[in-house]
Amino acid sequence: MLQGAKSRAGEEHAQSLRLEGGGPWRRERLRDVVTARELLIEFQNMAPAAFQQRGVGLEDILTSPEAGVAFMRSMPSTDVSVALKTAWHRNPDKPWSANDIYDIDAMALAVPYCDVVVTEKACHHALVSAGMDLRMDTAVLRDLASLVSTLTNWKPGTRCDA
Repeated sequence: MLQGAKSRAGEEHAQSLRLEGGGPWRRERLRDVVTARELLIEFQNMAPAAFQQRGVGLEDILTSPEAGVAFMRSMPSTDVSVALKTAWHRNPDKPWSANDIYDIDAMALAVPYCDVVVTEKACHHALVSAGMDLRMDTAVLRDLASLVSTLTNWKPGTRCDA
């Protein structure tokens, strides 16, 4: 597991170096680049079989760049993963580590499917800045001290904010 996370962190570091090549990619089109890369890497094995079972091809779903983004955003865990990777890639000096991969994977599962998530400062900032807390209707907290008041004010079926 650690070796896999290290390998994935190395891939993200290599992507960060490619983004240094100039052009609008890191400044203006970063989320598009991260989204396209997520589709290519994360879905290369499972997508063809899933599409074949449904009698569709990738070209039927990805009819335009906007349709591709909508497709990827329709999957909550992927949307959170892309948001975090985009945030981390905004900083060209960010050193990627296995812990970053663990954080991304954990948040990609927790944020869309839990009502309340407590995470550290960097993930909290990235998630809230990207609007993932609102989009996923999840209270994203940055410390355990906020958890008590959040749960005290909890009402089932309503969003709670810290």
